[in-house]
Amino acid sequence: MDLNAGQYTGSYELSVGEQGNEDIYVGKHKQISSENRTITFNLNFTVTHILKVQTIGSTTVYMQPKIGWEAWLASDKIQKRRNASEGRGGFIISVSGPFSVTVRCQYPTISGECKLRSTDKTRVVFIDAFLHLPAAYQGGSQWLTNPFSTPLSFTPERPLFAAPGHIEFVTQAHSLDLPNNYDDGYLHFSGDVTIIFESHL
Repeated sequence: MDLNAGQYTGSYELSVGEQGNEDIYVGKHKQISSENRTITFNLNFTVTHILKVQTIGSTTVYMQPKIGWEAWLASDKIQKRRNASEGRGGFIISVSGPFSVTVRCQYPTISGECKLRSTDKTRVVFIDAFLHLPAAYQGGSQWLTNPFSTPLSFTPERPLFAAPGHIEFVTQAHSLDLPNNYDDGYLHFSGDVTIIFESHL
């Protein structure tokens, strides 16, 4: 995993003889000519790194409170803040080297936070994203930092092939102080969040 992608060439030479101190000992009673006292192996190989990420199921993530909408709507402001809405999107990753993850939001703030916008475009809620990676990664699972535009780096301890992971989206508690509903129904929020995986080898 420490090798960069590319073509590599080299040679390895072994000595052959009957003295006993050669790489290949043929026995005392064998006669080896001078031109046959070495064996040279010419090596040529290619290193190709992979980074492949595939989503599991739908790319649409539906967020809801841990306690369910009915209990959340009936709770007080403190309980609403404690039971933020959350949702997750799954993926399968195959990777053989270090990589970084960057987030792009449809509705970013100047400070780099990510927000969702109501269907009537009058209100917003802010969200955080938590990246869950397989255990083979140094740094493990981490919050994707704010500002989201800052890449977060990960290094594998070994190559991974079709390993499962997921991204958890959570509404920030300070943005939950919203009316429960409008006259025309409950308030809905939406927005596109793009997760960019970039190889560093």
